[in-house]
Amino acid sequence: MQYKLTIAITTYNRAGKLKKCVECILPQIKNKPVELLVNDNASTDNTESLMKRMSNKYGFSYYRNHDNVGPDRNFLLGYERAVGEYVMLLGDDDFLLPGAIESIMKSLDENPVMVHINSCDLLKTEPIKKSLPRLKEEGQIIYHNRDEFFKGVDIFVTFMSSMILKTDYVQKIKNKEKFIGTYFIQSFIAFEVMKNEGKYIINTYNCLAASPNRTVGYDLYFVWGEQYYNLLFNGAINCGIEKSTVEQIYIKDLKDIILNFVLSFRITCKNSRNWE
Repeated sequence: MQYKLTIAITTYNRAGKLKKCVECILPQIKNKPVELLVNDNASTDNTESLMKRMSNKYGFSYYRNHDNVGPDRNFLLGYERAVGEYVMLLGDDDFLLPGAIESIMKSLDENPVMVHINSCDLLKTEPIKKSLPRLKEEGQIIYHNRDEFFKGVDIFVTFMSSMILKTDYVQKIKNKEKFIGTYFIQSFIAFEVMKNEGKYIINTYNCLAASPNRTVGYDLYFVWGEQYYNLLFNGAINCGIEKSTVEQIYIKDLKDIILNFVLSFRITCKNSRNWE
């Protein structure tokens, strides 16, 4: 079968959520040209035994790294192992909602460079309870202008699970390893893909229930103060987005999103005293 889409789940030590993630996908891809693969970054829980059983039963691919190679290199393995025309890296704690695959496949029929999908917050896992979607559901919005597309995606260019990229464009990027350690490797790769001309789509169907961050293990000042700046003023501008557009988005994000995000975790995270 020639696959139109590869869904590559990246996982580490989240067997329970991973099982739910896979179970949300399997009924939707039956008899569809969709490849499912799981990249296990040397989990130490029961992920291996669980995925071997499920992959043998349902016929998807399971890969286990011999050693923990870090999240960024595991992301790259997901991109490189994909054989579908398009690739979607999916977090193991993000769940595709009913009807998501059908809606995504309609977007891919437009032969876009990239698709960004609508999402909501996951409030409860069993059964799934979700918030309202962040975007109004009004079908597919097709762009031929990268600046306008980026304005619609905004800070969610950092949300790995929401981006579907043309696989050939991803795999042709030279030296993707240079983005390791940037905290936004998936976003730098998306911007590299956006160097290509063509259609860009925001699919506003509520496709994805995303698990919220409850704790963070990194320096939020460094990541969202410095690294996010570098992502936009290097990655976005290098792909051809106008500097004025980048400045507008960066200032708006700082004011409307990042400030509240950082301040809330500054209160709740035990390691916030070590942030610089």
